[in-house]
Amino acid sequence: VGGLLLLGMGILLVGLWYVQVATALVYVKDQENQSMRTVRIPAVRGSILDAQGRPLAQDRPTYVVNAYLEELRHHFREEWENNEPEGELTDEESARLEIDVRHRVVKRFTDQLGLDQLMDIPPEKMQDHFRDQRALPLPVIYDLSSTNIARFMENNWKIPGLELEVTSK
Repeated sequence: VGGLLLLGMGILLVGLWYVQVATALVYVKDQENQSMRTVRIPAVRGSILDAQGRPLAQDRPTYVVNAYLEELRHHFREEWENNEPEGELTDEESARLEIDVRHRVVKRFTDQLGLDQLMDIPPEKMQDHFRDQRALPLPVIYDLSSTNIARFMENNWKIPGLELEVTSK
């Protein structure tokens, strides 16, 4: 009876080792493919009316292109590897190059959308967002026209990390 108990415990330990150690890379890769995105949808306010029912203020929808920097990390890494300078960099030079690489990748993807509105965000602001609020969306193009909304909807399926958000103004 004791031998069967030890055999059973041994089988369980070998199975546990196999799942935890031998196949750990499978789970790491699965986790990289899965991600959690926090989507914040503002409440619809509607019109603000006076006592006679006349509108005092009304919401107007505005469309914003958001970049999810966390989803673009792989592209940042690729761009870094493709443009890594020869020789040693100082910490300051390396930090500046990282900022430029992130900005360049997001700009390239927004340019691929074919919009006639350009990304208008300085590299330093993007770096601050990457450092402090990476999981949150970063608005990169504001107040899209109806033509640009249509272009975005046509082209966004082939461009990672960008989404259209409707907000009220």
